[in-house]
Amino acid sequence: MKMNKITYTLLLFFVISGGLFAQGEIEAYNFSRKNISGTARSMGMGGAFGALGGDQTGISINPAGIAVYRSSEIVGTFDLSNNTSKVGNLKESVTDRALSNLGFVGYFPLRSDAVPLVNFGFTHHRQKSFSRKISAVGAPNNSLLYYIADRVNKYNDENPNHLATPEKLWKTEDYNPFADSYPWLGVLAYNSYLIKESTNNAYIPFTDEAVRNDLYLTESGYIDNYDFTIGTTINNKLNLGLALSVSSLSYNLYSDYREDFVNAGHYYLTNWMNTTGSGFSAKVGAIYRPIHELRIGVAYHTSTWYSLTDMFSAETTDELSNAPVPDYKPATIQSGTATNYYNLTTPDKWVFSVATVLGNRFIASLDYEITDYSKMKLSTSNDNGWYDPDNGYISI
Repeated sequence: MKMNKITYTLLLFFVISGGLFAQGEIEAYNFSRKNISGTARSMGMGGAFGALGGDQTGISINPAGIAVYRSSEIVGTFDLSNNTSKVGNLKESVTDRALSNLGFVGYFPLRSDAVPLVNFGFTHHRQKSFSRKISAVGAPNNSLLYYIADRVNKYNDENPNHLATPEKLWKTEDYNPFADSYPWLGVLAYNSYLIKESTNNAYIPFTDEAVRNDLYLTESGYIDNYDFTIGTTINNKLNLGLALSVSSLSYNLYSDYREDFVNAGHYYLTNWMNTTGSGFSAKVGAIYRPIHELRIGVAYHTSTWYSLTDMFSAETTDELSNAPVPDYKPATIQSGTATNYYNLTTPDKWVFSVATVLGNRFIASLDYEITDYSKMKLSTSNDNGWYDPDNGYISI
C-alpha cells in the first residue's frame, strides 16, 4: 500500500492554490538536495573548497583533498543555525544545534619521491538538516476538496476494474478501505462527508462555498554522511582520492490543515510521517597544481542508492453546519498507521573547481557543480511500476 502523499500536496495547494504536483517528485528532490555546511574554515569560503583540500569539508567535496595533508589531524565543528520561514504576515523560526562535522586524517609518509605519501581518513558530515516550521493563512480560489474529488475521479478513470465506489470508500468495523489501493485523501474525505457521489462514481465537494484555510507544518531530521577516504599525490603535482560513503537519513513531519467555509462549517486534516533509511555511494577526485599558485580540481560523485521506509498516518475531523445525513455527528476519522518500503536513487554529480593561493595573503576559490535532478528515480524491490507516474513527473 502506498500513501496518497498528503502533506506536500497541502503545502503546495496552499501556496500555489491549484498548481499541484505529486509528493513523490518533491520527496525525491527533498532527499537529493543537500545544504551548504561544514567546517568553519570552509563556510568562510562559502563552501567552495573543492580545489583547496586540506580540510574535512574539502575532502567531502573532492576526496583528492586528503592528499594535501602533511600531518595527521582530528577536527570537529558544532553548528548552531536558525531557520525562518515566512508566508504572508506569518513567520515561524526553529533553532537547530548539531555536530556538523567530525573527522580524522592519518598521514603516512612513504620513502618515494614520486609517491611521497598515502593518507587515510574518516569523516562524518551532516549534509542536510530538515528542521523547519511553517504557518500560513489564506483565502484560495478553490477548496482542497476539489483536488481530493479529482484524485478519486482520476483513479476511477484509470482503474475501471477496481472502482472507488461509495461502498468501497466507506469504512466499517468489518472493512478497512485504507488497506486497499484507494486514494487515502478520498477515503478520509468521503468518510467525513467532505466529498459526495455525483453520478456514475464521480465525486464532488459537499459544498461550493468560499473557503479560508490555515496550515501549520513542522519538519525535523537529517541526512548524515560517513566518508572513508584514501588519497595520494604524484610528484607533488597531482593529488588523487577515492571515498566510499554511507548515508543515514531520518525525517519527521507533522502537518495540520484547516478549511473554514462561509456557512457550511469546517474540517481539519492532520498528517504524520516518519522516513528512515540508509544509502551508499562513492566519490573520486583529482587536484592538479600546474604552478604553485594555481590548483584545478575535478570530482565525480556517484548516485546515492537509498533504501527507505515510510511510516505514516492521517486523520480528518469534520464539524459541518449543514447535516449531510440525518444522523450526522461531528467525528474524527483515523487511517491507522501504515508502512511503505521503497528505494530512491539520487542523481550523480560533477564538481569542477579552481583556486589560487598567494602565500598567506590571498585565497580565491570557485566550485561549479553539475547535477541533473531529472535522473532521480523511485522504485520498489519487485519493480512493479508503482512509481512510474512519479518518475514521469521527475523526468519532465
